[in-house]
Amino acid sequence: GECAPAGSDLLSVDEVAGWLRYQPKTIRNLMWKGEFNLGVHYIKPRGRVLFLRQKIEEWVREDRADTLE
Repeated sequence: GECAPAGSDLLSVDEVAGWLRYQPKTIRNLMWKGEFNLGVHYIKPRGRVLFLRQKIEEWVREDRADTLE
């Protein structure tokens, strides 16, 4: 399967984009559309978006097949 960047449970938009092979703007679009939800898939400490690795792994397994059909 696809592996997240090593070492952290919190990932930046750019790190998630690279991991999922998306453009960063695609990640932001998914946030805007509610595919990724604040407090579920990501948090915003001090205004910086940080994704929760475990939640993104779950999203990849469950939702990605549906989203990209």
